[in-house]
Amino acid sequence: MQREHENHLKDAEATRQYWNAFYTGHDIHEASPFFHVVQRAFSHDFLVVDVGCGSGRDAFSFATSGYEVCAFDQSETVISKNNDKIVSLASNDVQLSFEVIDLSDPVELQRFFARVRLQATVKKKYLLIYMRFLLHAIDESTQQILFDVLSQELVTGDGMAMEFRTIEDQFLNKTYQNHFRRFIDSEKLVDEMNIQHRMDVFHFVKGTGYSKYNDEDPYLAQLLMIKK
Repeated sequence: MQREHENHLKDAEATRQYWNAFYTGHDIHEASPFFHVVQRAFSHDFLVVDVGCGSGRDAFSFATSGYEVCAFDQSETVISKNNDKIVSLASNDVQLSFEVIDLSDPVELQRFFARVRLQATVKKKYLLIYMRFLLHAIDESTQQILFDVLSQELVTGDGMAMEFRTIEDQFLNKTYQNHFRRFIDSEKLVDEMNIQHRMDVFHFVKGTGYSKYNDEDPYLAQLLMIKK
């Protein structure tokens, strides 16, 4: 058990260093197509929690569209860059924060979600957990930690929005060949979210054409859910 824990810490550190290096040279500003799908489905009564926010493209888009947003990522590099961008925003009405959180640390994750739950409760808002291109970028053990924490912290009426690569995407062209990727059985995940985590899936689509990038057109699934 001790060796497994040590190996997990090494893997987490290697992943963190990889994404620090990646975000040093990559920055995307415009909102993703998935942002617009989610914006149409969820009102400003939701506080958006952008999990694995990366360059913050959608966190900034939610915030400048009037949502309150708490975003986090494991990469210190990208969070520092995102916090620098907040200073340059013209509007004083933007409610947006970024911080470094390790998804593989259940204690750190629990503390974060307890804080944002309190923040939402004070404002009489629900939480909207936003995960774009996250699930396929983390291993199964980290996903389990995240889902376990969310099962404890989410209450009836909270929302979740996910976009991820499916098993159909495995052999399609990839722009970045060295990214870690899992290819997820979307139907199995829908059943898991419904039965184990008591989420009502009201939007489930999959296919290509949702997020083209250069010559890559990944096969993705989109899930929108409300906690029962």
